[in-house]
Amino acid sequence: MATYKIVSNGGNGLPLNVETTSTISGRTNVNIWKDTGSNDQKWSINSLGTSQQVRTLNNTAYMLNAYRTNWNCDVYTSNSDTYVNFVSQGNNVYLIQLNSDKTKYLTATGTASGSNVVWQARNTSSAAQKWKISKLSDLNISNLKIFQTYTSPGKSADGSVAPDMTYNDKTKSQLLSLSPVLSDEASIFDMPPSSSTVLPPQGPQAVKDHMMKLVSMFATTDPAMTTVAKAMFNHFLDGTGSVYRNSTLTQRAKNHSKTQEMVTKTKNIIIKYIKQYDGDIRSFYQNTAFQKELHDVPNPYFSTKDDRSNGLQICVNQVWGYSITLKNFRCTGSTFSGTLSYSLFDHFGLDDNDVEKIYGLSSSVHGMYCNTIKIARVHTNHLFLTWILMYHLVVLFKSTACCKQKNSVIQRKTATLWWPFFSEIRLFCRKYGLPNQGEI
Repeated sequence: MATYKIVSNGGNGLPLNVETTSTISGRTNVNIWKDTGSNDQKWSINSLGTSQQVRTLNNTAYMLNAYRTNWNCDVYTSNSDTYVNFVSQGNNVYLIQLNSDKTKYLTATGTASGSNVVWQARNTSSAAQKWKISKLSDLNISNLKIFQTYTSPGKSADGSVAPDMTYNDKTKSQLLSLSPVLSDEASIFDMPPSSSTVLPPQGPQAVKDHMMKLVSMFATTDPAMTTVAKAMFNHFLDGTGSVYRNSTLTQRAKNHSKTQEMVTKTKNIIIKYIKQYDGDIRSFYQNTAFQKELHDVPNPYFSTKDDRSNGLQICVNQVWGYSITLKNFRCTGSTFSGTLSYSLFDHFGLDDNDVEKIYGLSSSVHGMYCNTIKIARVHTNHLFLTWILMYHLVVLFKSTACCKQKNSVIQRKTATLWWPFFSEIRLFCRKYGLPNQGEI
């Protein structure tokens, strides 16, 4: 299949056009109209031979049709009156003959934009039955972002700053109202460092050490990911807030079954539409239906039994969002090739709701000295506990300055030691590319 423009020789160079501004339905009229470059004026044809169907790119389920009641030309679903024969007149000019009644030819009734198109008997002296048919140029796209989840890096679906990317925005009383656990850690943080071998550790370093113990608890079975987890915690502590990328994290996420599932589903949707629109991806990638199908594919999440110990759950857990970019796409005739590039991103941060989750797990947490190991042991049956607890401590770190300044609100952009950030996983592997020389 290839895409063509069909222009009336007798209609001042006006292209054949589906007369609609919205979705096609049965019996949608066909006319000639000024060139808009829209899918209403693009036609998918297997070959310029005999017994062919001329499908509109607006919706390829519909094609040129003869309405026998008045011999009007409309678009309709496949039937015996949707087959035509192309009769060459030379120089890419053709007669379009109705295959089911070879006495009828496609005819423009006028020369002005909006002139109707009908099926009439052959008139050798009329240019209105001659059509110049041109194959649209081969399509080459080097880089085109075709999809973004409703959420984007650092942003919620409504475009506002994601709650788990905020920092230094709570008073001490507000922190304490979220959970007594935060009170325990805040108290430990505010204490001067102790050299005692009998008393529990205290001071800022003690709180940091509590958090770092999570690495040894939940990133133990994969030594490479243990290194990644330590690096992510340290990146949080270094306070730069810059994007975190790591080849090991990318590889582990790429190989995960949930990532593979997301890639397979989205790739199949994209290929389906490429075939439906004869390779012209620019004509559909912004369509509501196409975007909705991609949005309906769930984000990958890493929360299997293995993920609880291999570091993926504590480092990512559930991907915040992702984007898809089409690279080096080429469509020539009936074949296409290209690569799909996926960018997955996640926030290393926590919002109030996440704190409330850990707060509500069990009353036994309340008043408990906030040793992360003790809490984790008590609640090992909770799938996301470690992730929630880690980010629970992140909230503390985001707001520890509040503990030092009593109930004063610490505004954004103030000096802080710790900053939330987002991690990015980029998948450029050819394995996830479109089929080389895929048939349209």
